[in-house]
Amino acid sequence: MADKITLEFTKEQFRNLLDLVFAGNYLITSTNEKDEEKYNQLESMIFSHAKDINKPEFAEFDKEYGGWLPTKEYQHQGIDERISEYDNVSFWDELIHRLALQDVAMNLHTDNPDILIDALLDRSDEYRDFFDNHDISAIKIKGMKPMDKNYDTFRSMNVGEIESFSDDDTDLDHDHDDDDCDCCHHH
Repeated sequence: MADKITLEFTKEQFRNLLDLVFAGNYLITSTNEKDEEKYNQLESMIFSHAKDINKPEFAEFDKEYGGWLPTKEYQHQGIDERISEYDNVSFWDELIHRLALQDVAMNLHTDNPDILIDALLDRSDEYRDFFDNHDISAIKIKGMKPMDKNYDTFRSMNVGEIESFSDDDTDLDHDHDDDDCDCCHHH
């Protein structure tokens, strides 16, 4: 036998496998196009069997692509919401971690790992408490010029509750020597 593996799934297990493959492909290919094709082909092969679990509406063959794609109907079964929830939690966790790490690096001058870890955990808790009571509109970026384009049409978007913050309110500006942002932005 060649390099093939045969697996058996119950219909429920295979339905769960669809979610794992879709979410895994989303995660892996969203930041790395290098191996995108091999993961897309695997996703296509797995979704081609959606009809075998009586869910033909979960996959459609795309002639232009030359393979099977998850349908919007499949995505609206809850996987989109789960990915959005993950993205939201990851965003706040990463933001809090990076802000706390930056504060500790800029303000604590020790090589003692126990002190550094305690300070990082404490500062992370402070940021978490802050964001529990405020939303992203409380963040101000030093050096970022205000939007100066006058838009004729405005479309609302949900970015959480918008609160007014005066210059006297607590903000996340840091007293750093430079105003440049060395942030890594992910889409």
